[in-house]
Amino acid sequence: MRERTNEVEVERDVKVTVSDGTVLLADVYHPVGVGDAPTILERTPYGRANFASAMGLEFAARGYRYVMQACRGTDGSGGTHSYFAEAGDGRATADWIASQPWFNGRLGTFGASYMGFTQWALASTKPPYLKAMAVALSTSVRAYSWYPEARWLSR
Repeated sequence: MRERTNEVEVERDVKVTVSDGTVLLADVYHPVGVGDAPTILERTPYGRANFASAMGLEFAARGYRYVMQACRGTDGSGGTHSYFAEAGDGRATADWIASQPWFNGRLGTFGASYMGFTQWALASTKPPYLKAMAVALSTSVRAYSWYPEARWLSR
């Protein structure tokens, strides 16, 4: 990880509207004085004010822009939580990021457990600006997590 050199500004409760009109909330961590910062996206059902928010501060202090978004139906985001909404919600969020004046064309994703699943879901939509993924402790096929016999799905 880069050396910690930047102050951080945080925008809280940023509203991102996805394709069905549901509004998802995000916190955006901006590295002060870095105009060409790559962006890291983390989408979570576990809340934005936890370990992940500390990661936002750490990444932004090292020159990355960090977007922490609450998944549908969690931590103030609208709708009802659904595994099946993650690909569309992730893509809508990535497209929203790509439309921001601060976006430099480089998007990465980060997270473990369910946040790993949100990364795989987003990747399935093939956004051209997705350049890196840091998936930890997660399966790429969510059905395997709750139904081991689902392996036949990948044949």
